[in-house]
Amino acid sequence: ALAPPGNGIDVAPDGSVCFTDIARRTIWTVEPGGEPAPLVRGTWTHALTIADDGTLFYEREEDAPGAAPCSFWRLRPGGEPDRLIPPQHDRRQFGGAAFAIDDAGNVYYPHAERNADNEWRVCLMRRTPEGDVGPFTGMGDGPLFTDGPPAEATIRIVTAMAAGPDG
Repeated sequence: ALAPPGNGIDVAPDGSVCFTDIARRTIWTVEPGGEPAPLVRGTWTHALTIADDGTLFYEREEDAPGAAPCSFWRLRPGGEPDRLIPPQHDRRQFGGAAFAIDDAGNVYYPHAERNADNEWRVCLMRRTPEGDVGPFTGMGDGPLFTDGPPAEATIRIVTAMAAGPDG
């Protein structure tokens, strides 16, 4: 099957590795010294991350008439997948693809819009565990790739994200 490459791979606290396999619509896990085993089947995902408690988070493309096909899922160790964010009509609510989660459970993801000059500009959004959504940084109108205060920083493309050790 032809499919875009998945870039989701992360190491769990127990040393096992989880990775996405778009062509097989599977998230795999490999325990240290073990063989790959399916963890989640039937899932078309580009990105995933594992929290310090071993919880797997991943985005998923779903058929959703009239909505962007991105949803957001959680799989706690030993549990069943739990959809946290359904497909949305407004990609500002969840953008899919690249995302990161901090220790407080906030989800960060890019949201792209075109400016008056028809250039793509990206805003990093923050979604709280309570579901509040707002811009975190970006969408400035200066030269692209310019750092600065949140309302002035400019970003053009985000292909991956990760939370640092300090959250």
